[in-house]
Amino acid sequence: MTIYNIEEYIQLTLEMTVGSGVEAQVASFKSGFNCVFPIHDLAGFRSEELVRLFGSGEEDWAHESKFSSSTEFGGTRRRR
Repeated sequence: MTIYNIEEYIQLTLEMTVGSGVEAQVASFKSGFNCVFPIHDLAGFRSEELVRLFGSGEEDWAHESKFSSSTEFGGTRRRR
């Protein structure tokens, strides 16, 4: 890494740590979670109901919060 390629280094590091580098792990987690509780079944619950079901910790279950840092990418959700 040099001063001339630091931007490329940062982009590639981010891609490997929050992008394609963890894609397989995220897919496996999603698959396992869906075996226990299908994610599409959560759509029928309001955020207050999810808090009652899963606990009243610091999680923000509002729809806007759940998806605000994700975008669709090739059929999967990907962090921005």
